[in-house]
Amino acid sequence: MTRTRGEPAGDEIIPGGSEKPARSLAALVAVWVVGTVLLAGTSGADLPMGWSPPERIAVGVWLVWPRVALDSSGNGIAVWVQFRGPTSADGADIWASQYTAGTGWQNAIVIAPGNGTDWGPQLAVNEGGQAVVFWAQGPSVLAVRFSPSAGWSHVETVAARMNLTAAPAVTIDPSGRATAAWVENGHIWSSRFVAGLGWSVPERVDTGSEMTGAPSLVAEGASSVLAVWSQPTGVWYDVQASRWIEGVGWGVPELLDASDTEAAVYPVIGASAAGRILVVWRQGIDPYSLWASHYSSDSGWTAPEQIETLSGSAWLSQLAVDRAGDALVAWVHTSNLSYRFDSVWATRFSMASGAWTEAIRIDPPGADPPITGDLSIGVDGSGRGLAAWTTGDQPYVARFEGVWSPGAAFNQQTFAGGFQLAVAGDGAALLLWTSPSGVYASSFLPTTQNPEPSITPLIPVAAVGMLVGGIAVTYVLRRRRRTSSK
Repeated sequence: MTRTRGEPAGDEIIPGGSEKPARSLAALVAVWVVGTVLLAGTSGADLPMGWSPPERIAVGVWLVWPRVALDSSGNGIAVWVQFRGPTSADGADIWASQYTAGTGWQNAIVIAPGNGTDWGPQLAVNEGGQAVVFWAQGPSVLAVRFSPSAGWSHVETVAARMNLTAAPAVTIDPSGRATAAWVENGHIWSSRFVAGLGWSVPERVDTGSEMTGAPSLVAEGASSVLAVWSQPTGVWYDVQASRWIEGVGWGVPELLDASDTEAAVYPVIGASAAGRILVVWRQGIDPYSLWASHYSSDSGWTAPEQIETLSGSAWLSQLAVDRAGDALVAWVHTSNLSYRFDSVWATRFSMASGAWTEAIRIDPPGADPPITGDLSIGVDGSGRGLAAWTTGDQPYVARFEGVWSPGAAFNQQTFAGGFQLAVAGDGAALLLWTSPSGVYASSFLPTTQNPEPSITPLIPVAAVGMLVGGIAVTYVLRRRRRTSSK
C-alpha cells in the first residue's frame, strides 16, 4: 500500500474497513450492548477469575456508541446512543445511566433527545464526579453536563458552525471546567466551558494549511490543556502539539516527530496528576512502528524514541498513565502486510528512569480466530493495569501487577465487539464494549486465590526510552479490613 503523505487523517481505519474511531484492581465495571437490552454486570461460570455475568440496565431497539467512566469514589456514568426504531431514519436519543459504588445501576434516562447520530458522544468525568458529554451533529457541536448535586443539564450548543463538524474530543479538569475540540473544514477548533460564563467563542487550535487528523486532549490541572493531532508540514503527516494556558490561549504548535521521510499519525496522549505528559504515535510507511515523547515543564518535549521493533506493523495503540507518570502502552500487531491482526503486545514506561521495558505478548499464543481489532488498556494509581481486546467474537482480559497475566477469555455468547477505556484518579476504571444492537456491563472484583501465572518478555526494544472502538474499564479501590485471631 503506497501513500504520498501517510495514512488519512482522522479516526484510525482497521483492516476490513471498520473504524476504530487503582492502587489495586478492586472493582471493574464493564458495559456492552447486545440484542435489545443494555446490561451491566456485578459473578459466573465461563468468566476470567473475578468477573461477573451481565446485569440488565436498559431495554432498547438499537444501541450504539457506548461510553463509560468513573470518579475517584467509584461512582460511574455510562452513556450511549439509542435509536427509536430499526433504522436510522427513526431517529435516536442519547441515554445515560449512573452507577453508584456498592448499590449498582440506576434507571436509564434520555439526556439528549434526537441527538448523536452523526458522531457518537464523547464522555469525560473528573475525580469529583462532574461530567461532560460532547458530540458533533451536522454543523453544530453540542454538550450535556452532569453535576452530582444538580444532575444533568439541558442540551447546550457549544457552537453552531457553517461547515460540517467531526471527530469530537473532550476533557474536564478537577474544578469542572471543560475543553472540547473538533474538526471542522479540515482544521481543529475548540471551546472552553466555565461555570457562570458558559461555552467560549470557538478558537482555532492548529495553524497549518493542510487537513488535520482527529485531536486528542488532556487537562493539566485547572489552568492548562494539551492537544495533539497529525497534520502535514511538508510531504508527510507529522505529529503536533499545542498547549492552552489560562489568560494566554492556544500556543504555537510544536512538532513532536523528527521524520521528514515517513508518516507520523494517530497520536494519543496521557497525563499524570502531577502534569507529566506522554504522547505515543504510529510512524512509518507500511510497516508502522510505535514512537513516543514525554514532556516536563523544565525541559519541554524529549526527542522522539522508537519503543518497539517487532517485525510487522503496530495498530490501535493505547496509552494509560498513572499518578507518578509511569505508563502502560498496548497495541495490536500484524506480522505482515496482509493486515491480519495476530497478537497483542504491551510495554511499560518508567518516568524515573526514562526507559521502556521489553515488549511482552499478552494474548494467548495460537488463539484462533485472530485478533479482531478492539483494544483498551487502563492503569490504576499505583501502576497496576488491565488490558481488554477481542479475539473472534469473544472479549479477553489480562492483568498487570508488576508482570502481565496471560489473557483469559470471557466465553460470552452475547458479545460482539467494540472496546473503550476510562480510568479514575483513585484507581477506578470502566470497561465498555458493544454489539450491533446493544450495550452490556460486567464487574470485576479481586479474589484471595493465587494469582494467575505471569508471562515474561519475548522481544527486546532496540532503543531504550520512552497508546475508536469501544471498551471502557473502571477499577474501584476496595481496602480489605485486616482481622486478627485471638
